Amino acid sequence: MWSPTFNKNIFVDFGMSQFLKEDIGFNTFTKFFGTYNFCGDEMKKLFYCDNFGYVDLYYNDAEGLKKVFEEERI
Repeated sequence: MWSPTFNKNIFVDFGMSQFLKEDIGFNTFTKFFGTYNFCGDEMKKLFYCDNFGYVDLYYNDAEGLKKVFEEERI
């Protein structure tokens, strides 16, 4: 989000994250959660199939962050 106080973009936490102790590359059985346009491709697939499935959550977070930075450059 844009912060007029700091005159820059800042990250905010909406309280939907939680710590998971998993190895990178592990696929977690999970439910679709988040903003569709800022999700990784694996998470987006869950949106169309009953909202449940297996996702590499580390990869999903990295892809989401990448999309945030891409959006910022526009």
